[in-house]
Amino acid sequence: MTSQAHESSELLLDAAAVAARLGVKTKTVTEWRRRGRGPAFVWLSWRCVRYRPSDIDAFIAAHVRPAAAEAKVVAAPARIPGR
Repeated sequence: MTSQAHESSELLLDAAAVAARLGVKTKTVTEWRRRGRGPAFVWLSWRCVRYRPSDIDAFIAAHVRPAAAEAKVVAAPARIPGR
């Protein structure tokens, strides 16, 4: 095993580490993965799922939204009486 491969394997995070980084529960990360909503993951075996830090960074970047003051405000459609 090369030292580079060894270093790469040390960078993989488990669901608990990802949850701590994102400020959510481990169960939330697991549910996101099951529903295809969470960060990309590495499936090493049936019970061994890990995450690359770069995929966590990409997930965070994909979910950044502008502050309310910066967002383009679109008015909700007016409610039509009787409908």
